[in-house]
Amino acid sequence: MSINGDDSLEDKYAILQNYIGQELSYKQLCGLLNEEIKGGKAKQYQLRRIEQYFELCKIRQKYKIIKKY
Repeated sequence: MSINGDDSLEDKYAILQNYIGQELSYKQLCGLLNEEIKGGKAKQYQLRRIEQYFELCKIRQKYKIIKKY
């Protein structure tokens, strides 16, 4: 376990490695991560948290998973 306790979050997002190069809707992302679908600022913060582990590129209404950091 890391000093700051991020191992559990990193494990949670590890499933996204299987989807690198694919476009997913926000709802699909939430479903894969077992997270609540949010709106407004909460959604923005949620996407920023995911972007700490994976590079995302928004394409129209979907998010393409580019790579793992």
